[in-house]
Amino acid sequence: MVVAIGEVLFDVFPEDKRIGGAPFNFAVHLANMGFPVHFVTRVGKDANGRAILDLMHRFGLSRENVQIDPEYATGRVMVHPEADGGHRFDIVAPAAYDYLACTDQVMDLMRTPPDMVYFGTLAQRSEQSRQAMEEMFQAAPPETRFFCDINLRPGGYDRAIVDGALQQADLLKLNDAELAVIGEMFDIQGDTETMIRRLMEARGLVLVALTLGSRGGRLFTPDDHVRIDLPSRSAGPPVVDTVGAGDAFAAVTAAGFLQNRHLSTILEAATEFAGRICGIQGAVPDSPDFYRQGRLPEFFYKDTGESR
Repeated sequence: MVVAIGEVLFDVFPEDKRIGGAPFNFAVHLANMGFPVHFVTRVGKDANGRAILDLMHRFGLSRENVQIDPEYATGRVMVHPEADGGHRFDIVAPAAYDYLACTDQVMDLMRTPPDMVYFGTLAQRSEQSRQAMEEMFQAAPPETRFFCDINLRPGGYDRAIVDGALQQADLLKLNDAELAVIGEMFDIQGDTETMIRRLMEARGLVLVALTLGSRGGRLFTPDDHVRIDLPSRSAGPPVVDTVGAGDAFAAVTAAGFLQNRHLSTILEAATEFAGRICGIQGAVPDSPDFYRQGRLPEFFYKDTGESR
């Protein structure tokens, strides 16, 4: 069983809006890959909150751990497309997810215990949510693995938040820009592999997933390292937008780890799935049929007998 904790919100594009938030995207992907998933979040008592509850039902996610805030609005992110195909994000604050509560129901869930707990940094920008999440983490038994998708957004983190997240994590996903920020923040120097190795040793990480955008990705364990270098973007499938690509990569990485897949198999499937997410608008597909295409069916439903 997997527990994802953090924000759900609407990504507001110039023409429309799409549901998003890294923990929500991760939870949707894992649920549609066949994993039992519980999503702990908080939305406003407003139209966007009701829409999210409806969408969660459609995506097959349990709503029992969605808290309703009577005062603060459901989260929103204003998404501004840029010329290179990327996006600039303006994250509206405060939002309902800044006021997560550590309820008895959530504590019971954390003691179940989960096989994995997913979290990031954005929902920890407020002291209330950060303290609530720390209480949730402490309730989990030692065998639970913690997956941190660091997701450093301007105004959404400080050194203490990042330090705490790295200390909690067993698995870490980040991009090359975030690696540079962490390197400067904690005086970790060297080339990419050296920095990753030093970070893993300092924090006791068992796996690091490094995404490189259109250039591919890399996976590291204490004893192994695999990489995929992609051709130029023009040689690949058409890119509609890149929102949620990292969340897709994280979801397949987590799934592969839980299923004890070989690193190279995980990386190939994660890269392929993230690329297909770039071919749709928004971070999650409109239909569960999307998960039965590409490499995912072979990855999840074919018994390969692989081990990590």
